[in-house]
Amino acid sequence: MAVSRDMEIAIIGAGLSGLVTAKTFLHDFSGSFDSVTVFEKASSLGGVWSSSRIYPGLSSNSPALTYEIPGFEYPQTLRKYGSHVKAEDINAYLRAFVHAYHIEEHISFDSRVEDVSWNHQTKKWIIKGRSGTCCFEKAFSYVVICNGMYHEKRVPNVAEEWPGKIPAMYHSADVGDPSIRRALSASKHTLIVGAGKSAIDLATMIATATWNPNSSGKPKVSLLYKRPHWLSPRAMLRGTVFFERLLFSRFLNAWLPFARRPDWLHRWVAHSRMGQWMTEMIFAFVSDDFKKSCNQTDLPETIPDHPMKEALSGALHVVPNGYIDLVRSKRIRIIEGTMNSVCDGGVNIKMQNGNIRQLAVDHILFATGYKLAFPFFSPCTLDQLGLESARKPQVDPNNLPSMKLYRLIVPPCTVTTHNPTQPHRNIAFNGFAYSLLNPAVCFVSAHWIAEYFLGQIPIPSLMEIQKDIEHFYAWQKSTFAAHGAKGVHIGPHATLYTDMLLEDMRVRIGHISGTMLNPVNLAKEWFRPMYPQIYAGLTEDRKRRDLQEASAKLPRSKRRDQWQIRGILVILSVAGLGAFVSVCWMAFINLAKVT
Repeated sequence: MAVSRDMEIAIIGAGLSGLVTAKTFLHDFSGSFDSVTVFEKASSLGGVWSSSRIYPGLSSNSPALTYEIPGFEYPQTLRKYGSHVKAEDINAYLRAFVHAYHIEEHISFDSRVEDVSWNHQTKKWIIKGRSGTCCFEKAFSYVVICNGMYHEKRVPNVAEEWPGKIPAMYHSADVGDPSIRRALSASKHTLIVGAGKSAIDLATMIATATWNPNSSGKPKVSLLYKRPHWLSPRAMLRGTVFFERLLFSRFLNAWLPFARRPDWLHRWVAHSRMGQWMTEMIFAFVSDDFKKSCNQTDLPETIPDHPMKEALSGALHVVPNGYIDLVRSKRIRIIEGTMNSVCDGGVNIKMQNGNIRQLAVDHILFATGYKLAFPFFSPCTLDQLGLESARKPQVDPNNLPSMKLYRLIVPPCTVTTHNPTQPHRNIAFNGFAYSLLNPAVCFVSAHWIAEYFLGQIPIPSLMEIQKDIEHFYAWQKSTFAAHGAKGVHIGPHATLYTDMLLEDMRVRIGHISGTMLNPVNLAKEWFRPMYPQIYAGLTEDRKRRDLQEASAKLPRSKRRDQWQIRGILVILSVAGLGAFVSVCWMAFINLAKVT
C-alpha cells in the first residue's frame, strides 16, 4: 500500500484552463500528486463553452488552429486555415478531451465553492461550499484557481437602478437561455451596448434573424459604444493570406515590444531609432490593410482613432461575416456615446458632443464584459495573498481593480515567505494570462505550476520578484492602455510569455528539431505560426531535461564511463556501417560482372 505524501490538489473551475490543469496533474505528472479534485459550480463542463452558455451562431474569436489544446487536435474536418470553430464543436471537443484522459471522474459538478481560506495550524487550504442542498468542507495541500475572467457580469449602474420591465435588459452571458433568444428574436428594436466581439456578433445575429429564420420582417438593431474597436479580417493582404499565418509568428512578435527583451532582435527593435521607426511603419501598413481587407474605409463610425497597438490586449476582433454590410445598409445603426439613463420604453443616451438623445427600445443587451472576481476569497484572504489590502473599505472580491502575480501565476507573498502561518508555494492561478493563444498558454502554465508545487522552479529573491512584477505591470499599462490596467493581459505576446515559463523550467525554447545554427531551422522557427501543437512535446522535453541534469550530477568517473561506452558504440556503429557498405559494394560489382 502506497504511503500518502499529502499532495492533494484542488482545482476551482472546469473550463478550458481547469481541464488542461487537471489533465496535466493527472497524466503529465502522474504519480507526483495523490489526488486531483475539480470543483465546478455548473452542471456541465466547459466554462464559457458549456452547453448552458453557448448559442447558435457563436464561434471562437481565434482561428481553429490557434485554439487547440497541445497534444489533442480537433477532428480533421475542423482543422483548416482561416476557419473558426462553432461553439457546439468546441463543447464537443472539450467533452472528448475529458473522456480521452478520464478527467470526468475527478470533477465535482454542481459544487459552488463559497470560501477558500488557509488554515495555518493544519497547513491546508480549506474549501467550503454547497452542492445542491448539502454543504461540504474539504482540506487540500494545493489549490489552483481556474474560475476565469468571464463569470461576474459587468453592467452599467444606470441599468441596475432601473425598476421597470420595458425595456427588458439582459447580459450577453444570458443568451445561452433559449427563452431570452426568443425574446430578442421578437424584439421590435434591440439596443446592444458594447464594442467587443460579443457585441458585434450578437448585433449581426439579431439583425439577420439567426435565431428566427422564418421571420419575414427585418429586426431593428442599434449598437451603442464609446468608441469602435479594431476589426480584424479573416485574411490579410487584401484577403490573400490568412491572418494567423502572419500574426502568430516569432518574426512579427519581434516588432511588438515585450516586457523582456529575450534576444538581439527584440532589443534592437525596442532601443534603436531604426527599430522603432520600422515598428511604426509595420503597424501603419497592417492598420491600413485591416481597414481595406475588412472593406470598412467608407464607414468612419467603425474605424478606431486609437493606435492598433492598444488593441492587441484583446480589443481586436475578427469581423463577423455580413457585419460591415449590415452597418452600411443601416440594418445595424451605430451610436457613439454612453447610456445616461433608462426610462419607460427607452433610454437616454449622452452623445459625444454632450447632447442627450432619447431612443425608443424594447430590449437592451449588455455586451459590456466581466469583472475580475473571486467570490470565494474574503477580504482577509485577498490581503493574505497580497492581491488587495483588507484595510481598503472599497475592496470587493467580486470586482478587483487589478491582479499582480509573479509570472501572472502566483501571488508574490506566497513564493518566498518565511512566516510559518502564511501559505507557501501552494496556490496558483491559471487562465489569467489573457492572450491570443489561450490554450497554449494554459498548457505551459499548468506544467509550470506543477513543477512550482514540486519545488523544481528556481525562485529569485522577493525583491527581485516585486521588481519583476512592477516592471511587467508597467509594461502592460503602457502597451495595452486601460486593458492592461487589470494586470492580466499579454495579448499577442503568448510565444514570448511561454518562452519565459519554459526558461524557468529549463526546457528548450526552439521547437524545430535539430540545431538552430542551421539557417533553414532558424528560418522555420522564426517565420512559422506558433500554433499550440508545437508545445505538445513538453512532457518529453521535461523528461529529457531530467535525464540530462541527472547525468550532469553523476560523479566524474561514471560520466567518463558513460562517454567511453558511447564512444565504443559509435566506433562499432561506424565499423558496422562500413562493413555493410563494403558488402553492398562487392555485391554490386559482382552483379555488374555477371551482367
